[in-house]
Amino acid sequence: MKHKENPKTEDTYLHRLGKALLRYFPREQVWDILEDYEEHFSLGRERQGTDEAMIAALGSPETVASALLREMPEGRSYFIRHAVRWGALFLLACASLILRYSYIRSLREFATYFFLTAGMLSLFVLLHGPEQAEVEGRFLPPASRPKAVLYALPILAVLGLEALTQYLIQGVIGNLPYPFWGDSLARRTGTILEWCQFGLVLLLVWVLWRTCTASVRYFPVIVHTTGAMLAIRGILNLLHGMDVSAGAERVPQLLLLCLLPYVFGIFLTLLFLCFIWKAGKKGAV
Repeated sequence: MKHKENPKTEDTYLHRLGKALLRYFPREQVWDILEDYEEHFSLGRERQGTDEAMIAALGSPETVASALLREMPEGRSYFIRHAVRWGALFLLACASLILRYSYIRSLREFATYFFLTAGMLSLFVLLHGPEQAEVEGRFLPPASRPKAVLYALPILAVLGLEALTQYLIQGVIGNLPYPFWGDSLARRTGTILEWCQFGLVLLLVWVLWRTCTASVRYFPVIVHTTGAMLAIRGILNLLHGMDVSAGAERVPQLLLLCLLPYVFGIFLTLLFLCFIWKAGKKGAV
């Protein structure tokens, strides 16, 4: 385990300790250990001890977790079983989402929603999301929630690209003069879509890192960003396969349908936000 600088307060210490322990031990066992350390801090304060002094005597949370793991080596097998079980389900869901356009058309939309849900659920459990939400509800202040701008960026990307692509298609079917919808604009639109998708991938990686290192409260941003990426990928695939001579008038409606994975992603985001909030309330009791 990587050892960081010691925290300054009891709550920060116990949060980091719980986060480290949840990788190797079940929820009930972790809470028993955390309650023992809470009692240790309470007894220390009764003896006029300070949080800084007690933390210095204990060592970093990661050091304590390593010591406990040496005393209870069965934690390593728990870690491996958990990672293999949920990691395999997550990878299967990701592969199915990537390959969904090879499915029969009638099953494609169902597969998108099913595997998006399965992938997000398996990743959440893989990261010990339910247990971490409880620990954070008790020991982590609300100020650690992600900024609203992290939700705004995918919204702006999807809506802006949808509007730009609709504008391009209206030109293709003859509602706008040629200079506004020529090949140059088409190429630029495709390039913008690809760069925006790349930007969302970078955002997704950063938010996943924050979820693992800072707070599980960042996880709904992962769900939201993934839905946005699926919508943009759908727009790109539609543009690449568009045949202007065969029913271009239907393309604006098909573009709107490309937003459905994003709408479903928003629905999942709200569900995860609600679940994390409720789990935090449960942990705070």
